[in-house]
Amino acid sequence: MSGSGTAKHKPVRTCVGCRQRFAQAELKRYVRTAAGWRPDKSGRRQPGRGAYLCSEPCVERAAKNKRYPGLGAAAVEYGLIDNSCQR
Repeated sequence: MSGSGTAKHKPVRTCVGCRQRFAQAELKRYVRTAAGWRPDKSGRRQPGRGAYLCSEPCVERAAKNKRYPGLGAAAVEYGLIDNSCQR
């Protein structure tokens, strides 16, 4: 049973660069396709392996991470990263 006074749940995701947790709306999502990593411009509905990034420093970390090959380059190429990460 949920109480009538509870706030609506907001999804939380982890940035793959800094491993910090943010509200999903604060992060940029990239999806792995056959053509490589692409930004998810469809409102977080595109199927496939997704990864979230929060800032420029995290793009640099993701570029060095062997777990996400090509993600850092795609984030820079599409220019969808801003410095919103609060450290």
